[in-house]
Amino acid sequence: MKKKMLPSPSFKPTLRSLKQIIVYLAQPQDFDDIFDSRYTIPDLKTYEKAEAAFALSNMNIPMWYYYAKEHKGICIEYDLTDFNAKNLSSPEVILLPVIYPDDKTANTYRCSTYEENHENVMLVRNALVKNKNWNFEKEWRLISVERPNIYQHLKIQAIYFGLKTEEVDKRLILQFNKDYNLGIDIYQMTFNNVKFEAKNII
Repeated sequence: MKKKMLPSPSFKPTLRSLKQIIVYLAQPQDFDDIFDSRYTIPDLKTYEKAEAAFALSNMNIPMWYYYAKEHKGICIEYDLTDFNAKNLSSPEVILLPVIYPDDKTANTYRCSTYEENHENVMLVRNALVKNKNWNFEKEWRLISVERPNIYQHLKIQAIYFGLKTEEVDKRLILQFNKDYNLGIDIYQMTFNNVKFEAKNII
């Protein structure tokens, strides 16, 4: 009898999300940065929104360290070309880039009277402005308002294995891609003391 492959403990939630083709949207109070979504309205008490964060590039080494368990995780590339088309399950979900203002211009991004009278606009703006110390992330945010979704279905275009991704986790993803004929491009991140790059596996 063939022994069933089991993912490493920390990889289980990631594998579950991959199988369901979903992205988890969290609420700001659950973020690791306690100041997140409070830059333009520090005392905002309402959290009637959920968010998912995306990096603009898979070559951002600090992001691999901070958000992929020190290169043990993976990077998922999503196809967002039809983001505003019919494939979205909710019209209240939007995708926009984060703004990192200098201290001198921060007040420019404070909420206006108009926005204070339109709570959804205020919440979205508050989610998109972060302290300039985070500008290395080059982040985009998927924001769900009105009726915040916990999960959002997005098409996976490619998967990148980290420098230290467990072999069992790699095999599970490769098998999953094959079994369901998903056609996802899969890459291995490499570093040769000169260049950090992705090498195609499939």
